[in-house]
Amino acid sequence: KNTQRSNGGGWGQNGGVDVFVSHEPPHKILDGDKEYGCPGILDIAKQISPRVMIFGHIHEGHGITKSDRTLFINAAVANPGMRAKKI
Repeated sequence: KNTQRSNGGGWGQNGGVDVFVSHEPPHKILDGDKEYGCPGILDIAKQISPRVMIFGHIHEGHGITKSDRTLFINAAVANPGMRAKKI
């Protein structure tokens, strides 16, 4: 995964990222009991330090947690059968 912009500058320099959205969660952050999250996404989140990171995919990990500057939101919605709800 390319974490550099085409002009050579890094993402989020000087705290420039407010919201980071991805499909899957960062590793070990609201990613379920079996830690299904992506280590690469965790690396990017640490590098850019967004104010808010929103993701889903792992339904059983839904919830909110905060670490340093970032509010992490797993917005996955599921019913007891772990099938996605229509909202």
